[in-house]
Order: sequence, then C-alpha cells, then structure tokens
Amino acid sequence: MRTKNAVYNLIASLIRQIIMILFNLVIPLLIIRTYGSNANGAVSSITKFLSYIAIAEGGLGGVVKAAFIKAIAKDDKKKINEIFNAITKFFRIIALVYVAYVVILCLFYPQIISGQMEVQSVVLLILAIAITNLAKYVFSLSSELLITANQKSYLIYIVRISILIVSGIVMAILINNEVSLILVEFSYAITNALGALAIYLIQKRSFSVTKVNSSIKCIDQRWSGLGIQLAAFLHDNIDIILITIFCVLSEVSVYSIYLLVALGLRSILMSFLSATTSGFGDLLARNEIELAKKNFKRFNTLFIMISSIVFATAIVLMIPFVRVYTKGIVDADYIRPVFAMIYLGAEMIYMYRVSYTQLPFANGRYKEVSPGAYIETGMNLVISLSLISTLGIIGVGIGTIVSMTFRLVYQVWYLKKHLIKLSYQYSYRNLLVNFVTVVAIALVNYYFINIQASSYGWWVLWALVTIVAVGLIFTIANLIFNKHDFTESLKYMRKKILKKSK
Repeated sequence: MRTKNAVYNLIASLIRQIIMILFNLVIPLLIIRTYGSNANGAVSSITKFLSYIAIAEGGLGGVVKAAFIKAIAKDDKKKINEIFNAITKFFRIIALVYVAYVVILCLFYPQIISGQMEVQSVVLLILAIAITNLAKYVFSLSSELLITANQKSYLIYIVRISILIVSGIVMAILINNEVSLILVEFSYAITNALGALAIYLIQKRSFSVTKVNSSIKCIDQRWSGLGIQLAAFLHDNIDIILITIFCVLSEVSVYSIYLLVALGLRSILMSFLSATTSGFGDLLARNEIELAKKNFKRFNTLFIMISSIVFATAIVLMIPFVRVYTKGIVDADYIRPVFAMIYLGAEMIYMYRVSYTQLPFANGRYKEVSPGAYIETGMNLVISLSLISTLGIIGVGIGTIVSMTFRLVYQVWYLKKHLIKLSYQYSYRNLLVNFVTVVAIALVNYYFINIQASSYGWWVLWALVTIVAVGLIFTIANLIFNKHDFTESLKYMRKKILKKSK
C-alpha cells in the first residue's frame, strides 16, 4: 500500500507541477504586457510580504506531519484526534493574527514603495492577495497535514489541479479584457478559497476525527521546527523582500521571472521527494534503520544526478528562454546571465540539501537539526544585506548560495553522525561528481556557447538537444567517477519497474 500510494502521489504531483509551471509562466507575462513590470513586481512583492505570517506557525507544519506519521504507524487514534484538534485550534488563532498583520501591511507597505503605485490600489491588491492564505488557515491546513501523513496527497493535488485550471482560465480572460488587476487577483483568491473548503470536506469524509479537548502541548518538539521554518522562509522570501526595500519594483519583476522558472523546476523535483518522505518516515518509525539507509542511498544517488541534469540544462537555456519570453518588453532589463547562473546554482544546492533533510524531517528530528537551520538563516540574511547595495539582485543570490552550501554540509554530517550512519565518502563523492559537472557545463556555456532562439519553437528544439547532451555528459561522469552507487541505483529502479509491470 505504501508503494501504491507513493506512485499515485507522484503522478498527481507531477501533473500539478506541470500545470503550475504553465500557470506561473503565462499569468505573470500577461500581467507584465497588460499592466507593466511594476505591477508584476508589486504582486510578487506583496505575496512574499504576506507570507511573513508563516513565521507565526513556528515550523509546526512539518512537526505535526511527523507526529501524525508516528501516530498512524502505531494506529494510535487517540493521539491522532488530539493532534488534529490542537492544530486546528492553533491555525485558527494564526488566522486572527494574520488579519491583524494584513491591516498593518496595508498601513506600511504603501510607504515602502512610495511613488511607484497609488496607495488605494496597493491596499486593495493586498486585501485581494490576502484571502488565499486566510482561507488556508481557516479551512484546510490541518486537513492537508492529516491527508498527507496518511500518504494520500494525491487527493489534495487533484483539488489544486482543478484550482489552477479554473483560476488560470478566468484570470487570462479578465487580463485580456484589461479588467482591473485588483479584480483579477480577487478572482484567483476566491477560487483558492473554494479549493481550501473542498480539501476540508475531503478530509471530513475520508479521514474522520473525533472532537476532543486538547492543546498544542500534545505535540512533541512543537517549537523545535522554528529554526527550520525560518530557514525555509528566508530561502523562499527574503530575496524579494530585500529587493523591494533596497531596489525598485521593476527589479522585483526581473527577479520574479527567474524565480518562477527555478520554482517550476524545484516543484517538479520536490514531487519525487514528497512521494517518498512519508514512506521513509514509516520505516524510521518502525526502527528499520538499515532498510531506510539502503533505500535512501538508492534514491538519493539518482535524485542528486537528476537535479543536476535539470539545473545544468536550465543554466544553458535560461537566457535564451528569457529573451523569447520578454521579447518586446522594454520597461526593465530581464537579461541577466551572471545572476541566472548564481541563482540556479543556489536552487540546485537547495535541492541537494532537501534530499538530505527529508529523513530527519520525516522522523520528527527538528530539534536536533535546528542549529544548522539557525546558522543558515543568519548567513543568508547577513551576506544578502551586505551585498545588495553594491551588487543588487546578484548580491542576494550570493547570500543564498553560500548559506545553502553550509546547510548541505551540515545535513551530510548529521546523517553520518546521528541517524543512518551514511558515510562521508558516499555523500561527497556523489555530490562533488555532479556539482563539478554542472560547473563545467555552466562555464563552457558562458564563455563558448551562445544559443540564439527567435521563437518558442526554436527554443524547444534547442532544449531537446541540450537535455540529451547534458544527460549523456552526466551519465558518463557518474559511470566513471561514481560507478558503484550509480549502477546499484539503476539496478534497483529497473527491478522495481519490472516488478510493477508484471
């Protein structure tokens, strides 16, 4: 059942990520062409500022999921009920805090971007975008955690796929008819609110819980996830917030375009992780350490290689894509090759690190790994603040890549010392072979290759050629320098696939 659910989760997640990539590429471009780069920058910036409320959660999302997984593995219905009721109450308190935060943001955000947009328009835009998060806290977040812990995330993905399709069509129609951007964002928020309600109803029907008196104290390590939450928040949000404060909205728009591509690639790769995390958590909860270690090595070897292929390909194709994507847009300079390499490199290292954090997270070891998260958070903030005034968006990219690298090294150390005794030799050989190959491809591309694509059709042709060439290079590199682990992973995957086909 564990494997069957993982397959369903993976397929549904991949479909959702593909649709989300299309949504995130089409809608911002329509906004830029209809309302301008400043408007797109404002939407991206406000969205990130509103996400500050995630800090108030204190990292509870991951902690609760791990607690649910352990309770489900033990079939402890009493504990499941206690956790669900406690977290539902907590998230509704967060909803009230969120409302207060939105009011504060409406008062102060217009001052931050003073002179770039009308105050009334900014306030209405904040209120429109805020509805999505509010609906999540009121209706669906606790339900999502319970459904995911039961290894049935595909139910959530089906709802989100429907939301993306409906809201995408509605928004495109409204934008093409030059309806107010505020109404466009309200339409998106309302659709998402209905989706949150749908997830709540699915949970009520499929995973019933009983109302019991409980408090947040029933969740072990409830504060230990704070450092993890801060690190994740800063990685995803601090760059745009700093650019909003120290630069202009058009720079936010430039950054957001590269962010959309990186997030699209990341979300596809995260689908593979999310489909397996609950399974690893189940193995660790049952104390099957050796099996967890063996399966992790098999999965991680291929995952690191696939992540490297994806981002090496993106580094080669990013600037040609942006040229086609922003053709005719003259209110901002979107062609930033050096930033593209630094930022995509940072996102690749982030994916390496996420692979190494999934086991301690799945096992609920937030307190033990939180020191690395705190240091990463501080490094990211200090370096970004130090460099943004002189280097602009490149400075925040450097802050991200340095802090990500530290955290990756920390997580490699943690798995070796405290969880599955994963050897340094395995980890660093696997990581360095793939990372050095990416750097070599990036440098060759920057100095010697200049792909020119005059249309999306030509870009797709170049993309096909590039991904085949890059995939071949990585296969050869791993066969030469990482042969044992690479071939073992391939044999295991082939065995699994053949077993499924019978």
